[in-house]
This record gives sequence, structure tokens and C-alpha cells, in this order.
Amino acid sequence: MKRKIAIFVMISAAVYGKEETLDNMLNSLEKISYENQVYDIQKTIDKNKEKFYKLDNYNGTDVSVNSNYNNYESAFVTEGKVKYGDFYLDGQKKDSEKGEYSVGVEKSLKNLIFSKSDSELSKLNFTKEKNRLNYLKNVETQKLSLVNLYKDYKSDELELKIRENGLKTLQKELQIIDKSYKLGAAAQIELKTLEYSIKNMELEIKNLKLSLEKMMGRFYYDYELDIKGKNLAPIAPDVKNIETYISRVGEREIEGLDLEKKIIEENIKYLKYDDKVPEISIGVEHNSKYDEGRITAKFSKKILNYNVDLENEKESLQKNGIILKQKAEEMKAERLKLYNNLYSYEKNYEINSNKAQLENSKYEIKRLEYNMGKVSYIDVMDAFDKYLEAEIAKEKSKNSLNSYIYEIMIRSER
Repeated sequence: MKRKIAIFVMISAAVYGKEETLDNMLNSLEKISYENQVYDIQKTIDKNKEKFYKLDNYNGTDVSVNSNYNNYESAFVTEGKVKYGDFYLDGQKKDSEKGEYSVGVEKSLKNLIFSKSDSELSKLNFTKEKNRLNYLKNVETQKLSLVNLYKDYKSDELELKIRENGLKTLQKELQIIDKSYKLGAAAQIELKTLEYSIKNMELEIKNLKLSLEKMMGRFYYDYELDIKGKNLAPIAPDVKNIETYISRVGEREIEGLDLEKKIIEENIKYLKYDDKVPEISIGVEHNSKYDEGRITAKFSKKILNYNVDLENEKESLQKNGIILKQKAEEMKAERLKLYNNLYSYEKNYEINSNKAQLENSKYEIKRLEYNMGKVSYIDVMDAFDKYLEAEIAKEKSKNSLNSYIYEIMIRSER
């Protein structure tokens, strides 16, 4: 009887309902992930900030009114001011007298050249990109977790199918050995060994089914993916040049640190400007009482002050440079590690494939020797168990190799 590839055939022969691929699951996860909702909220927050900074000092109208009794003039004096951006209206009224007012416009030349809001808008552009990278990193974490769950599920499923096929083989063998035992051609220990092997196989199959059922629940509760009634396709990454993917691993992290550097540099730029450039304001005003206009000018400058914020930002920039340099070196080491791990997975699969083929040959030889009366059936069973375990190890190592390639691809996404 030819059983050389019977177990492997069983792996791909059974199809339970609609097939679901890892790619489809990853795409679905990206769409339904709660990280999308969090990121959408963050984008709204950033949009609100952008609106606020663009409004600058035109964000609403300031109104103030003050009324008090003037003992010298024996009258109540009411003063008020309305200010909108650079425009203002001042007014004053004493009891029954006719009030007076001044209307004018006053502009800060310092803010006209470079304002705090201009600096915040510039930083916001960097922050929005940094938020996008953080979102991608969070989704990456979920994707890697999903790949790991998918790998574990397929490993148990592969083992289940191999053991189910092995059980069928043992059950057929049991019929033969049972007849031989009744005819006196087989020893009782051989029959009992086969019976215990079948019971153990049934127990292992039961445990594997329970494990798959639990993982099926994890797909649903952890990722909102319902795989009930679906057959999960083998992990089969579509990649021709893995080196391209490995070379991009860690780029997002480096880019995030570079964006932090640009934000710090923008802080330093404004703080230096704010320190060096004096506050100069010019304006035009018209007074109703005297029916005249006038030009106003104001000048102010803080000198000999220690700007702790500026000094701290300079230190932060230096710190960022050290971290950025170190992270770049770590990424080089990480990429080398990926190459080494990938090589290990490939060699492990190759070794297990060769071992499975060798154990299959040994099993076939033992069967022939048993038919020739050279060995007992216990020896055949021992060879069969080793072959079964080797076949399981081969399929699991292939599954692990392909899932690791997926991990590299996901970590390289932009």
C-alpha cells in the first residue's frame, strides 16, 4: 500500500466552506480596526488646531465694560472697549454727558513677520505626519498579532489533518492486526500497542479541535473576524525580493524621530526670534471728541533675560540627535537579525523536509520487514510515530517560515 504522500494529500484535500486568506483578513482588519476611529478623532483634533492657529488674534471679539463713581467729578464714569483682531473701539461716558469714543487699528510688526501662530502651524504639519506614523505603528502591532494567531491556527489545523489521516491509517491496520492475532500470526502486545496508539491519537485530535475552537473565538472577539464555516488558506506570501522589504524595516521609526527633531528646531527658531526681535506696534486712531486722527507707535524689548525654554529646547535637540543616531545603528542590527532569522527558518524547513522524507522511508522499510517476519509490529509503530511527528514538524516549519515573511512585509509598510 502506498502511503508515502497520503498524509500530505490530506492537508490540501479537505475544504470546509468558503476559503479565507490572510491577505483578506489583514485588509479587513485595517478597515475595521478601532485604530481607524482613534486616528479619525486625532485628525479632527488637528483640523481644529489648524483652524485655531489660522484665526490667530481674530478668534472672536473681546468686550470689556467698567463702571465706577468718580468722587472728584461727582459722577459715574462708564468705560468700555471692543476689540476684534487689530481693530478696536474705546468709549467713555459720564452720567448725562455726551460720550466720546476712539476707533483705530493697531498692528504688531513682530507678529506680522513671524507670529506664534505661524510657528504652531508649521509644527502642526510635522505633528500630523507623526500622528499618521503612530497610527500605522499601532495598526502594525495589530496585524502582527493577527498573523501570529493565523499561524498558530494553521499549525494546529495542519497537525489535526495529519493526525486524522494517521488515525485512519491506524484503524485500517487494526483490522489487519486483529485478524492476524485471531489467527495466531500476531502477538497480543502488538494488538494492544496499536489499540493504545489509536486511543492516544484520538485524544490528541480532540485536544487539537478544542484548541482550534478557542482560537476561532479569538478571531471574532479580538479582531471581529468570523471564520466559522470558512477554510483558512495556507500562508503563502507573494514576495519575490525579500531584501527590499527588510531594507525598509524601521524606516517609520527613524522618520518619527526626524519629525520630532523638526518640531524642536521650529520651537528653537521661534524662541530665538521672540528673544531677539523687539515688539513694535504701529496704529492709526480717530477720536470723536476732538474729531482728529493720530498715528501711534509702541516699542518694547526684554533684555538680559534667561530663556529657560530656549535652553531646554537646545538640550532636547542634542538629545534627539543622539537617539536618532543610535536608532539608525539599531535598525542596521535589526535588519541583520531579520536576515539571520529568515535563514534559520529556511534551513529549519529544509531540514524537517529531509527528515520527513527519511522517516517515511524508514517506516516503509519497517513495514516490509514486518511482512517478512524480521521485526515486530511494535517496531513498525515506532517508525510510524516518528514519521508522523516529522511530517507535522515539516508542515509547521513551512507555516512558520511563511508567517515570518509576512511579519517582515508588514513591518516594512509605509
